[in-house]
Amino acid sequence: MSELPQEAYSTMALVLRVGLALALAVLLGALATYLARYTSITPDQLIQNNPIEGYISPQGLVNGLLGLHSEAFMTLGILVLAVTPIARVFTGLWYFRKAGDRPLAWVAFTVLMLLLIGFFIIGPVVR
Repeated sequence: MSELPQEAYSTMALVLRVGLALALAVLLGALATYLARYTSITPDQLIQNNPIEGYISPQGLVNGLLGLHSEAFMTLGILVLAVTPIARVFTGLWYFRKAGDRPLAWVAFTVLMLLLIGFFIIGPVVR
C-alpha cells in the first residue's frame, strides 16, 4: 500500500469543483430562462405544478433538451449535481486501486455501489 500522489487529491477536488460549477451554471441559466418566460407564476404555483416532472425519464429529458425547454435544463442541472459525488467516489476508487490500497478501494467501491443503488433502483421506486 502506497501513499496517494498529490495529483489524486487534486483530481478528486477538481471533479467536485467542475461538477458543482457545471450544475450551478445549468441550473441558474435554466431557472433564469424559466422565470423570464413565466413572469406571472407564483412560488406556490411553481411548487404545485412541478415543472420538471415530464423530464425525469431519459426519453423525456432528451426530448426536452432537443426542444430547448428550460424545464429539461433544470432537470439536467439537478442530474449533474447528483452525479458529481458519484464521479468523485469513482475517481477515488480508481486512484486507490492504482495505488494498491485495497481497504480504501473496497470502501470506495462499497460507497459507489450504495450510491448507484440509491440513484438507479431506490430513487425510481420511491418516485
